[in-house]
Amino acid sequence: MAKLALVRVDGRLIHGATCMIWGSAVSADRIIGIDDVTARNPMLKKITEAVAKNVPCKIMTIDEAVARWKEDQFGEGRVLVIFKTIDAALTARIAGFDFTRLQIGSTLARKDTKRLGDTFFVNQNDINLLTELSEKYRIEIYTQFSPQLQAEPWETSIKAKF
Repeated sequence: MAKLALVRVDGRLIHGATCMIWGSAVSADRIIGIDDVTARNPMLKKITEAVAKNVPCKIMTIDEAVARWKEDQFGEGRVLVIFKTIDAALTARIAGFDFTRLQIGSTLARKDTKRLGDTFFVNQNDINLLTELSEKYRIEIYTQFSPQLQAEPWETSIKAKF
């Protein structure tokens, strides 16, 4: 059974900061990116996986990730798991990916979102999803853009400002 070094939502999925900075900060020996759109597009999947030069990276659909989790909890080692969206994190949790902490690193600007910081854009649906994760599944949710910045409970950094 792998150790979940970090479970994060990052609208950019895999990029240099997640690989170099977060991967090193949590001593991850591999990264699993979870996004249905990226995983189902062979070209985009290949490009995204190639970004992670310092650590092996695998892009999976939500269903693939949940199946792998149920099979062997992602194998051995320390895994950095990145969801592209809050919705994907909740969908995976409902399906059986049992994580207990969720870091919100960045969310992308979308229709009807409110900017709450340099990297946080949320709408009412996001608030509802985070509330469900927090209250129904007892997930500890916090925001933290980079390891150099202090983590904040989502109730302070997101919910109270929305």
